[in-house]
Amino acid sequence: MHVLVTEQIAGDCADLVHALRELGCVVSTCHDAGGVCTAMSSARRCPLDGEPRVDLLVDVRAGGTEMTVREFGAICAARAELPVMLVAPERLRRPTVPWGLHGRATAVRMSALLDACARTLHARSARRGTS
Repeated sequence: MHVLVTEQIAGDCADLVHALRELGCVVSTCHDAGGVCTAMSSARRCPLDGEPRVDLLVDVRAGGTEMTVREFGAICAARAELPVMLVAPERLRRPTVPWGLHGRATAVRMSALLDACARTLHARSARRGTS
């Protein structure tokens, strides 16, 4: 499962990225260490354009109703018709959906997202006979 992660505030996605990788997900981020969109950085490649194909975008949001430039990957993913999930940096809190993503994203608790990813990975493994 390939998960693309973006964040409202730099550093807020660190715990989620670690947890997803621990589950066995392939994780990419929308920004390099300097905060530049990866498609515009020296890498010149957006994870949405590469392999493996992105299955899900997760935006880590601290709050508020307006999106930041660091979250524009969520708009790119919505335009690509990928599922977009919003989580708060805290595992048990559900974030606010910003006005630009109403009807295009689902806000969930991080704990629920991680549980769903674990179930998806387990189901895929069982289908391949590698559980």
